Amino acid sequence: MFEAYVKGRKLNLKRTVHVLLSTSQPSQYSTWDLGFLIDVVHKNYFETFLEKIDGSIISLQETIKRKARKISANIANMEESLPRRRL
Repeated sequence: MFEAYVKGRKLNLKRTVHVLLSTSQPSQYSTWDLGFLIDVVHKNYFETFLEKIDGSIISLQETIKRKARKISANIANMEESLPRRRL
């Protein structure tokens, strides 16, 4: 599997085992952008990739449990300060 990128005027290819594709666009029905992420993983790397995801989930769960009150307060403050697009 390869990742393509442009440097100067030259197209380069880099061998890789994982690529993250993303897209984002304004929504017609909301003030939030809509988008998605897709992980493309080489079959030889898939088991390792799943182990990394599991490790990240466990780490995130532990952090949320440890800092639940602070996270809730920060989310409330963020929601109040987020700029909204007019429809």
